[in-house]
Amino acid sequence: MSGKATKSPKAKRVATPIAENYNLSVAKGDQIRAALRDGAPHFSTNPEHRTSPHNSGNYGRSIQALYELGANKPHAYKDFKAKLREIASAPHTKQPVLNDKGEPTGETLTAWQDFIRKGVSARATDEENAKDQDGKIIQNLEVLQRRDYGKKLLDYGRRILKSRGAVIEITLGGEDNKELFVALNTDSATPINQRRTRTKPVAKKVKAKAKTAKAKAKAKSSKPKATKVKADPAPDSGHADAAVAVDTAPVAEAAAV
Repeated sequence: MSGKATKSPKAKRVATPIAENYNLSVAKGDQIRAALRDGAPHFSTNPEHRTSPHNSGNYGRSIQALYELGANKPHAYKDFKAKLREIASAPHTKQPVLNDKGEPTGETLTAWQDFIRKGVSARATDEENAKDQDGKIIQNLEVLQRRDYGKKLLDYGRRILKSRGAVIEITLGGEDNKELFVALNTDSATPINQRRTRTKPVAKKVKAKAKTAKAKAKAKSSKPKATKVKADPAPDSGHADAAVAVDTAPVAEAAAV
């Protein structure tokens, strides 16, 4: 019996099923197709011709903004934010403001005004408030990349657009790869988020390996080679001369020390 321990096979990870309410329902799909046949644009959150898989909330408006900027190409975050503000400031987004008791105050705000009002802290500076708003906008995009909240968008691509799917892509570019870009890919099932995971360029790895190999070759070529000399036979050996390899390098190093 062998003394080696046997490794137990690793259990396969099984993806957790997505709840039904995260999928694009059949009824919703039929509604979208009917609106599209009537001439409505894709991903619209306008209640008169709504084709968004996420209705008229912040998720739906984010997708609509990317689509109107142009699908399948990256856009600078500042341009995306400006388009999102335009869509969220439309008259049909106005809603009555409620007090703490849930009663209308008589004031109405657009979706953008309401978003700004909720995101402003009296104890924060204007710059800090702006960063907090950007953080929430980006967070909405990242939520749409999840398996659950992004499923309706994925279904839209597969069932409405007849593609591999539709996903949100977040990439970095510009000077020093610090500028944020966002995109709506209408023919992919794999979201990209370079804010969370950055891949080192392959070219740098290859260059580093080449330098290491070159250094090793140089070190090898500079190492003293062993010199073969013939040793004189002992007087009483009675044998023919034998070639013996003598490495003189260690002797020289010892002498130098």
